[in-house]
Amino acid sequence: LIDALWGDRPPSQALAAVRTYASRLRKVLDPGVLASESGGYAVRGLAEGALDLARAQDLAAEAEKARSSGDLCHARDLLRRALALWDGEALAGVPGPYADTQRARLGEWRLQLLETRLDMDLEQGCHAESVSELTALTAAHPLRERLRELLMLALYRSGRQAEALAVYADTRRLLADELGVDPR
Repeated sequence: LIDALWGDRPPSQALAAVRTYASRLRKVLDPGVLASESGGYAVRGLAEGALDLARAQDLAAEAEKARSSGDLCHARDLLRRALALWDGEALAGVPGPYADTQRARLGEWRLQLLETRLDMDLEQGCHAESVSELTALTAAHPLRERLRELLMLALYRSGRQAEALAVYADTRRLLADELGVDPR
């Protein structure tokens, strides 16, 4: 835990800090959830669905099954529910290399879920409705080609061909300037 929280530079009182964190957690968790075990701590006895991440993973898995069986409406709803569990950045304010890695991993997974949901939105004909969300996401993640691809498609299918071509030109310029590549 010390390595995960502080990496190569733990504070001089790292062990005491971990014990304090564990004590605080025990006060807010159900009895027995945080157990002392083998010189460390273990999480035990959480109710199914108690963690928002586990619920989001379950909903995403159900969405994939629904999509595979051709039920796009249900799949979209399940992904909306999974994404609604996000409340800001994962592990916001949690320091350390482990949290940094997990924050990046979960942020990427969230973007993948968004891309999948937006792809299904377009498959269901929600072109014009998707443009504003895709525009905002593209601005937030300018080098993410899939978002730009979806934005161009949404614009084109909602009769805004000139804007779709402008996004393509901007994408081509950006990728060439930043990465030295052409769009895929």
